[in-house]
Amino acid sequence: MTLMGLAELDYLDVSLVVSDNSDAGVLDENSRMIEETLKGRRHIHVRPGRVLPMADHWNFALDATPDADFFGIVTDRMMLMPAALSICDEVLSKSDQEAVCFKNGVVCSKTGTALPDMPSGISARVVESDAVLDDFAKTILRKDSPRFLNSFVSRSCISRIKQRYGTVFAGISPDYAFAFRFLDTTDRYASIDAPILIDHSPSVSNGMAMTRNIGNAAAKDFLHRAASEQSSELAFGPIPFETTLLPNVILRELEIAKSRANEATRLPVIDTGAFHVACAKAMRRSVRFFDPHSQRLAALIEEYRVAHGLPHLSARVRRTTFLRAVKNTVSRWVKMLLGTSSDLAGVLRDEKGDLELLTNLRNIGHTHAVSVPDRRLRDGETQ
Repeated sequence: MTLMGLAELDYLDVSLVVSDNSDAGVLDENSRMIEETLKGRRHIHVRPGRVLPMADHWNFALDATPDADFFGIVTDRMMLMPAALSICDEVLSKSDQEAVCFKNGVVCSKTGTALPDMPSGISARVVESDAVLDDFAKTILRKDSPRFLNSFVSRSCISRIKQRYGTVFAGISPDYAFAFRFLDTTDRYASIDAPILIDHSPSVSNGMAMTRNIGNAAAKDFLHRAASEQSSELAFGPIPFETTLLPNVILRELEIAKSRANEATRLPVIDTGAFHVACAKAMRRSVRFFDPHSQRLAALIEEYRVAHGLPHLSARVRRTTFLRAVKNTVSRWVKMLLGTSSDLAGVLRDEKGDLELLTNLRNIGHTHAVSVPDRRLRDGETQ
C-alpha cells in the first residue's frame, strides 16, 4: 500500500529512495514489487549491509538520499495522500518556513477503505518551537510537532541537527528523537491542520502493541532487538528501561538528546509532577487486575513518586484508574472465554480493497482550498 501511494503522488519533482531493511530471504521478492509498483517514477532502491535498528536505518536511508531541497520519510505502514506533496509545497511557499508537519488519519483495519474526516478547507499555521518544548516539559505530548514521519524539512534543518548532534536520528523512537533535535535547532515551522498522511496498518504498530499491554510478533522482536543492541539508550529516564508508558517512551528521547548535544541546547527540564500524573493516566490504557505487567508499572510509577518527593495521586485519578482496571480485566476475561485472541493481528486486505482506497484518496486535497496565514504571523497571533 505504501508503494502504491507513492506511485500515485501528483507532485512530479520528487526523488524516491526505497530503503529495504528486511531479512535477506525476501529481498528478491521486494525488489520485484518495488520495480513493478514504482515503474515510471524517479526512484532508487538501497539496502544496508545488515538489518539495522530503526534509528540507524533511518540515518542510512537519509544518507543514501540524493541532493534535495526537502526531506521526509514514509514507513511501510503509512501512505501519503496523492495531493500531499502539492499541499505541503504550497504551505511552505506561502508561510516562508523551512519545515512543515501534518496530521495523520487511520484507515479502518477491517475494511481498508474508511477515510479520516477532512475539514472543508485545509488550513495551516506557524508554530513556535519554544512553545512546543514548554508543553513537552509538562508532558503535554503535542502531535503538531515535526517527527519526520509526519513532516518535510529543509536541507538546512538537517544540517543544523547534524552540526549539533552528529546524527539526525538516534534513540529507541527515532521519530521523537528527531522532533526534539528539530525543535532545539529550528525556531518555528508550519503545521497543516489536515490528515494528509494515512496509517493503513495500525494493528501492526509496535507502539500501539506495547503501550496497550498487547503483544504482537513485531513488538516482541522490536523489544528484543532494543534490549540487545540499544541497552545504553534504554538506560535513560525519566524511568530507565521502561518501554510501555507512552510519556516515558517519548520523553526518554528528550533526555537522550540532552546527553548527545555537543553545544548548549534549549531543551527543557521535565516537570516531574506533571510527568508522574501523565504516567498514571497512561497506565489506564493497559491496567488490569492480577496482571504482572500492570503491577510492575504501578510499582515503577510509585518509585518515581517517592524518588522525586511528589504527593500521592488525587482521589479522582486513583478512582478512574480503578474503574478502567475493572473494564480492562472484564474485557480480557470475556475474550479468553470466547477464545478470541487479544494479540494485535496483521491487517488482512485484498487487491480490490487497496484499489478502492486509492481511488477514494485521489480527489482529496485537490478539491480543498489551502489557507495559510500571513508569513509574518506566528502561532496564536491575529491580524
